Amino acid sequence: MRDSNVDGVVVGRPYQEIYEQSATQKYPIGMIHERHGRRWRYSYGVENFHFAHRGCPNLNLVPGATGGDAHGIEKNLYATGFKGDTSVLVQNAAAGTLFPVDYFVGGLMVVFSTGLNPDLFCLRISGNDLFTATYGKVYVDEPLPVEVSITMGVNLHPSPYSRVGSSQSAAGARTVVVVPSIKVTAYNWFWGQTKGPCWVTPTTYGGGRNKFFNGSDGCIIDAGTSHTLQFAGLAMPADTGTYGDGVILLMLE
Repeated sequence: MRDSNVDGVVVGRPYQEIYEQSATQKYPIGMIHERHGRRWRYSYGVENFHFAHRGCPNLNLVPGATGGDAHGIEKNLYATGFKGDTSVLVQNAAAGTLFPVDYFVGGLMVVFSTGLNPDLFCLRISGNDLFTATYGKVYVDEPLPVEVSITMGVNLHPSPYSRVGSSQSAAGARTVVVVPSIKVTAYNWFWGQTKGPCWVTPTTYGGGRNKFFNGSDGCIIDAGTSHTLQFAGLAMPADTGTYGDGVILLMLE
């Protein structure tokens, strides 16, 4: 679904409410809905979410990494582009993924050159045409700041909300991007909270102000001596017990 809303924000109540999931996409990926200090992002689940109110990660792989070519592009530009253009042609390998229309909506395009005075810029992707085996046309929100050529490299990263996994996939280096308010069935669209007052299932809710995702099931915990856990947000009510149950100020963006 092409993103034609330049603000990226749903005005008024959404047609698909926070406690609904849909097999049909009703908004562009990553669309924002805000009310009363809370923010949600329109997301796509690729696994069954057995629990609500736990952190769920982005499962996209880095373009160029093992398996990453199925999720993004790490190639060169396919044709010259001029300053002010809002679309470019990007290479695709003969055996590359034929990415469908608007697969990259809400993602980022990174363009770079080499040399002593390199150009490097990052633009938000607003849409793309169907990729062929050799190239794809990509549309960007911001116009090209300089002329670009086929000697310049380009990376296409899909939206982090385009392949959201369940809380059980939150282990290791996977980054939590949303907290869903409902259980989600695989291949459905849903709203995931990213900001504001939010109840997240605690593993232990100790007296620490800073709360972190515990890295195994999307629950929150005090970090203790660990320096590898992902920050989730700040405790809102005071709690000095070892297993309290409080709301946090969610801070995923």
